Amino acid sequence: MKRYLRFSARLRETSAVLLVLMAACGSVTESVHVRRNVAVTFSRAGSGAESVFPPPFVSVVDTVILTANIGESGPFITQQTRLARRDSVATFVLPLAAGDWSLSAFVVSNNGARIYSGGTSVSVVDRDVSADITVSPIAPVLLASPDSTNSIVDNGNIRFTMVSLYNRGTGDLLWTVPDTVPAESRTQCGAAGCVRLSAKRGVIVPGQRDTLAFIKNQVVGFNSPITFVVTSATGSIPVVVRPF
Repeated sequence: MKRYLRFSARLRETSAVLLVLMAACGSVTESVHVRRNVAVTFSRAGSGAESVFPPPFVSVVDTVILTANIGESGPFITQQTRLARRDSVATFVLPLAAGDWSLSAFVVSNNGARIYSGGTSVSVVDRDVSADITVSPIAPVLLASPDSTNSIVDNGNIRFTMVSLYNRGTGDLLWTVPDTVPAESRTQCGAAGCVRLSAKRGVIVPGQRDTLAFIKNQVVGFNSPITFVVTSATGSIPVVVRPF
């Protein structure tokens, strides 16, 4: 006999991170091992954001951690999986026996900061059951859209391209770009640099964005993409500037 447990986690109000856990298992008299598949998808920014992030985008989201336990002294199971840059799905396999389990989920950034969390409980028995967990932001969360420049603005005097930096989390997001000429690009750009930035730092309140422009040096051109790293206290992201 097959039994199915569905577990989903969603961001309160804004659905920025959606976790869906589906399970197929035999009767609890047959086995204590249950398969749990957790799918992570990315949707909207925090309250007040203007729209869904246009793809492709890059975020500080790095690792999903799922924990299940029964009581203070009972079984305690935890697993984690790392997401590749454009991954939207993470899969776990957890052995859950019959009983009342507490479930907790954390999303961790690429510098180890916890940026989303949530928890709930579920009773695993020999019947179909379901449970929901709300995963809410607990820190500023940096995201850039698009993850590489793809449109050029030419006003007759200067040429530039832009990306949007979003704060999809909670609390003010302080961002910086530490180096306008990355070391690996200096051989092609020289001391003058291929591009300059409209800003090297900024503050974004929850659910809002900054626009970062990359302005071309009209004297020094470049033939290979340049990667700039935008940093924050809760993670860093690469933004690729293609020749323009």
